Amino acid sequence: MMKIYKKNSKLFSLFWFLMFLSAKVIAQDIHFTQFFRNPLQVSPGLSGVFNGDTRLMFQARNQWREIPVDYKTVTLSFDTKLPSYLEDDKFWSLNGGLTYDLAGDSRLQQTGIFVGGGYTKKFSQKVFGTIGFNLSGNQRGFDPGALLFDRQYDPSINGVNASAPNGEGLWDLSKIFFDAGMGANIRIQADQKGQLVDLLNKRSKLDIGVGVHHLFSPNTSFFPDAVSKIPMRLNPYVMGVLQVSNNIDLTTNLIYVTQAAYNEWMASAGFRVYLDKNPGNTFAIDLNVNYQQREIGNRIAPSIEMLYRNVRAGFSYDINLTKTGVLPTGQADPEIFVHYIIKKIPRYKTVRVCPLI
Repeated sequence: MMKIYKKNSKLFSLFWFLMFLSAKVIAQDIHFTQFFRNPLQVSPGLSGVFNGDTRLMFQARNQWREIPVDYKTVTLSFDTKLPSYLEDDKFWSLNGGLTYDLAGDSRLQQTGIFVGGGYTKKFSQKVFGTIGFNLSGNQRGFDPGALLFDRQYDPSINGVNASAPNGEGLWDLSKIFFDAGMGANIRIQADQKGQLVDLLNKRSKLDIGVGVHHLFSPNTSFFPDAVSKIPMRLNPYVMGVLQVSNNIDLTTNLIYVTQAAYNEWMASAGFRVYLDKNPGNTFAIDLNVNYQQREIGNRIAPSIEMLYRNVRAGFSYDINLTKTGVLPTGQADPEIFVHYIIKKIPRYKTVRVCPLI
């Protein structure tokens, strides 16, 4: 292991720098209960870290419907490995996607398009390291038409006259800004010994890393002369699978999200049962329990996943455990995700890195 460190000291130094930064830097950002199924939002360092050539991902969440200023969040993303013609111990990847968030009576929305890449180095048959980045363009806006203001109070009717002038209008209704993120990941996995077909007989793996988002801390204020910057967000995480028998795995995921004064823990634990491991006909079921500990109240979310061939899909349902402000207990919010993995036969004169699992 010391030889691996000395040979790749720059990559390890960046990884530990990002981990140190995440411990030092303390508004809620886009996030999901099944965060481990949205890897590029967790960390750009997870770009290309999967078993396959191209990964297509969709995730959607409807949050806080009960208050009733609810949030709707959708992401569409992909990452793909670039073919290598010379070396079999490293590869580059590309990623990109779309994010959309909508909330409240003002229809406050944010739409973002991001592109990025990653570089993965194989240190040994069991250890891989990845660094990644992304750049994004974002549009943020709202509609004041459904809002009421104090100047619209009409004494003659002892109420609000929504058609009266609101006395406001010194804001911009739309804001465009640019942002960036970076991350690093260390993958430790069972030795595949160069097998070309994944027979699912070696499935244990562990990902340790950190994502650093909003590197530019962009100003998103709707007022021309005001400053309202998005604080840097950091996500140290651990995600793992432990094979305990020929057909059963234990799964666990843990992330700490910190952004200015906001912070939360999210964790999941469960198990996976393979009902069919034959190549080309894989079928498995996951059952998980997800837990969120945060300042505005704790939540628990049971979830179920299905893996069939190259498609993985899942559903979770958040349940409030504590009453905080306007958030009641017992209310539930749904979330879904779908992944599709494309696996190709290596093209002529290309080489394949020992496969990630």
